[in-house]
Amino acid sequence: MNARAVRRTFGEPGREWIRNRLNINKLSRKRFWDLLAVYGLDDAEPWAFVPADAEPTELLNFRDDFVIRGNAHRVRLAEWLRSSTPAEWEGRGILCFEDAPSSSKDPWIETARADDPPEFAKFFLAGDHVYFYEHLDVPLDRLETFLGEGSGYPVTIGIVADPGPDAGLIRRHADVPERVVEHMAAHVRAILVDAWDLAGFLVWEPHRREI
Repeated sequence: MNARAVRRTFGEPGREWIRNRLNINKLSRKRFWDLLAVYGLDDAEPWAFVPADAEPTELLNFRDDFVIRGNAHRVRLAEWLRSSTPAEWEGRGILCFEDAPSSSKDPWIETARADDPPEFAKFFLAGDHVYFYEHLDVPLDRLETFLGEGSGYPVTIGIVADPGPDAGLIRRHADVPERVVEHMAAHVRAILVDAWDLAGFLVWEPHRREI
């Protein structure tokens, strides 16, 4: 059964879970933990689309997936991503996941480039890091499918961002300058963090911290 999805907030338990995932990103020598440090998490109110019939206490166990069923929560999230894209991005919006276990030197990279199976998710490389991505203006069902793919990447952190003037450099299997990722991290609409054993996402809408 694909239960109706509703929006729930998670307060300090959600913030603590996000800190946990950022720390794992750091230990994995990835970039998002550092690039996203300019945003204050202490006052954030993480939220998620979840099945309406899920027990609130069960939802606080972000390591378990038994409370998340079907795809209604991903459909709602895809709709929100599309509707919340700032007009000034002028269609450049992108959803980008940093692949925690992969390196640009991994053998599967060259295999994917050579075979290029159409069902394989799009990715680009920046330095030693691999990023799976999808543009926000694709059909809604494609965006929902990509969210399902993204929730399968271990220790997932994704950003909804504007690539800016270098947007044209982001192409399927391309090598892009690291400044592109840095620009995106500085122009974030939302941060997605895996939860419920990769079955869903917490959403963090960040505000740049005053320094």
